[in-house]
Amino acid sequence: MRGSSKRLSNTTVVASEKTLVIENLFLERHDPATGDLTDDMVTLEQVSAAIRKWGGALSDRNPANFMKDIVRSPTRNDVFPDSVVVAGWSARQDPGEGRCFRFVRLPPGQTTAFLTTYPDPTLVKNPHPVQSLSLPPASRTFGRPHETWLTHVVTNLAVVHTHLALNSPLELLGLELLQSNVELGKAEVDAIYLGTIIGGAHFLVSCEMKGPREVLDEDQIERGAGRVAETSGGASVVPMGVKALDGGLVWIVEFDTVFPPLDKVSEGVYRLTPPVQGVG
Repeated sequence: MRGSSKRLSNTTVVASEKTLVIENLFLERHDPATGDLTDDMVTLEQVSAAIRKWGGALSDRNPANFMKDIVRSPTRNDVFPDSVVVAGWSARQDPGEGRCFRFVRLPPGQTTAFLTTYPDPTLVKNPHPVQSLSLPPASRTFGRPHETWLTHVVTNLAVVHTHLALNSPLELLGLELLQSNVELGKAEVDAIYLGTIIGGAHFLVSCEMKGPREVLDEDQIERGAGRVAETSGGASVVPMGVKALDGGLVWIVEFDTVFPPLDKVSEGVYRLTPPVQGVG
């Protein structure tokens, strides 16, 4: 068991206890003879009960954040149990109606619970410059490494606009922020933009923002864009991920409007000059 024998810090303890909770939830429903599960869905109530039984010092009061905190962490593959991966399974968030997450089969050839997407190294070495002088200096002092601040920065500096204008296969006429921190039941979308293409047709951009200490999770991007599509009356939706990188960089990934699965159609890395606190 990862981290179960050596508890070097509070972070290590929490990771180890989460590993144990996931492993036991899996073992309770796994048939080694067939490799199947009696039930692949794990409810919030089942997570709370498992935390009380195997979670040690973990709190059972907010089970909705249990898997969410794992999949957003750069250490998510270290926390997820090796035994579950060896059995051919991973997990995916599936919130709503009392659900927490679902065990899912690993694709053939995948050897880790989660695949992490990284920016093109060439783009990182040669980022496109973006000025940040138009951000009031007073506002920069309140910069924090979280999604709300990143949304504020990239919108006010038109970084998303710059990316779509320079790199998107869409022929845009305009783009504006409609709303940020949008709750859509099964998903929360950090920012939704309204775009207009040549000819006058409109589309929506469902944007997932990630600070420098979180991973850009494609499953979360897909789920958010799906909810935007479901609630927008049939509008075309562009899934997008925006992540702050070390060194004052912002990485943007645009995906095709036909999904799932997600299909990357453009990518860019941008350097904010001067650097902005909380972004990289």
